[in-house]
Amino acid sequence: HTGTNGSINLTGGYSKGWITGAGINFNHRKNKINLYGDISYSRIKGPFSIDKYDRISADGTIFEKEINIDRIDTTILVNGRVGLDYEVTKKTLIGILLTGNNRHFTQAEQTRSMALKNNLTDTITTFLNNELNDWTDYGINFNVNHNFKESSNLILNLDHIHYKNDQPVNYFATNYDGNGDFVYNENTRSGKITYFNFWVAALDYKSKIGKNISLETGFKQTVSSFQNNISFH
Repeated sequence: HTGTNGSINLTGGYSKGWITGAGINFNHRKNKINLYGDISYSRIKGPFSIDKYDRISADGTIFEKEINIDRIDTTILVNGRVGLDYEVTKKTLIGILLTGNNRHFTQAEQTRSMALKNNLTDTITTFLNNELNDWTDYGINFNVNHNFKESSNLILNLDHIHYKNDQPVNYFATNYDGNGDFVYNENTRSGKITYFNFWVAALDYKSKIGKNISLETGFKQTVSSFQNNISFH
């Protein structure tokens, strides 16, 4: 079949926060060439709140702690791919496929913690926390599919996949005494960047050697690398 087709979609909703999304895909075939691809986007944002209260009595002394947490989480997903197949002969097809994905998660949190002793405020601490967890990957695939006859074929796949994870965290705390007077600040920051790389080669052969007998054999080799960079201060 020859021609071009595709579609576009849009989504939207609300569940404690807005949910939005969009996507597009296409396919174009002409003569010996088939070009295809798609890309999608989604965003989910919502609040998350916690109120916690603890009370302990020990030797006539009452210790209480009130914690109020207000957090907003946002997740953005982007996925895409584009591929090309070319029919070299009626029996041989070669193709290349490029893929890419990104997951971007952010968290913004405000926390207020108040400690009381015998119904009197002892300390107050406020926290401002920001976290990021960003995953990005891309890959490339080269493949060859050759049919020797109707009952046997040989498939070659060569892949390279790269992953990167970026995960910085920032915690900022402000401490007050029981009268609400400022005491000191404390800032803690950490970072983590991780890289993964994979190279994969696979060769598969399938053949039907009888009415009820088939033969399958193949070879696969994987090489990987890993790097992790961590900082804290």
